[in-house]
Amino acid sequence: MNTDRTFADRRSAWIRVDDQAIRDNVSSITAWLRPSRCLAVVKANGYGHGLLTASKAALAGGAESLGVALPEEGVALRKAGVNAPILVLGASLPDAADTLIEFDLAQTVTDRGMLDALNRSAEQQRKIAAVHLKTDTGMGRVGAPPSGMSSLLEHARALPCIRVDALSTHIGWEDDDRIDSQVEAFRRIVASTGCRAHATNSLVALRSAPSHFDTTRIGLLLYGVVPQPLFDARLPIPKSLKLRPALSMEARITQLRNASPGQTVSYGGTFTVDRPSRLGILPVGYADGYPRGLSNRGHVLVRGRPCPVRGSVCMDQAVIDLTDCPDARLGDTITLVGTSKSESITINDLARAAGTIPHDILAGLGSRLPRVATPP
Repeated sequence: MNTDRTFADRRSAWIRVDDQAIRDNVSSITAWLRPSRCLAVVKANGYGHGLLTASKAALAGGAESLGVALPEEGVALRKAGVNAPILVLGASLPDAADTLIEFDLAQTVTDRGMLDALNRSAEQQRKIAAVHLKTDTGMGRVGAPPSGMSSLLEHARALPCIRVDALSTHIGWEDDDRIDSQVEAFRRIVASTGCRAHATNSLVALRSAPSHFDTTRIGLLLYGVVPQPLFDARLPIPKSLKLRPALSMEARITQLRNASPGQTVSYGGTFTVDRPSRLGILPVGYADGYPRGLSNRGHVLVRGRPCPVRGSVCMDQAVIDLTDCPDARLGDTITLVGTSKSESITINDLARAAGTIPHDILAGLGSRLPRVATPP
């Protein structure tokens, strides 16, 4: 991550990442979870914050291990010198076995074929393959059927180069009854095995303390973002959790122009000017992760004042209405996500306005936007 502001200025748009916020968030989360341990989920480029930045900050904050979606993400961390336990959360094919063993990555496994491939590779490399055996307790996605977990575990334990580190599932519901039923189903599977276990994401961890098991997978909360259902329902998080957002997005106004009543704005003419107006152009669009769903629905902060997005958000640009902000100047820095004076726009605000979830916003933040460290 670049710490030089002039680097960002050359792009005229950038993302600020506060790694101390991630560190402090994780410290608060680990204290809240205890005795359950925190597995910090850093997939999708650390939820847009930067894979290495997020990983180092999470470990410094007290996370025991890291979770990634793909072997490639784990390899990148190993090559960057990260030595903490790393779990590949997604299913991988047998031809990834050599890479998983070479870089000491634990793999989520749902079938015997992958176990056999990992065992063969581990034998050849004279290593031990760490696996987490996953069952599907109701989400209908990755996982062996509950009825097959006993035989899968037995097979894994019979292989000389396989070490079963944990059993896992993923609870993908929001309502308490379905959460409780999946937690109980998973608890029955785990009960007689003597294995460690993990089952939850940030939302379920907040809704159900029994879901924490030995380890709890935390993603959104690491970055100071609450799950959207809680945000939309204005439900509080535990008072002991002290979280703050770790990411902001800023851009500079690259053009100012006047518009007359009746003039349309941007692709498709979806907004028509109804008064003499002053418009500003921002060098940010959906290719950077600023959602097209914010067309005529989003707003930005200019000198602490909300200014609406007008017309369709384009691939590389967006238009904002500066009519009620007459002191705005060419080159001014505006806030798309973050705080300006007493006003704030959060990732949750963007998700609500765009009709999506914060994961979608964060994962979509493009690599074109330089990540700049927040000054200490």
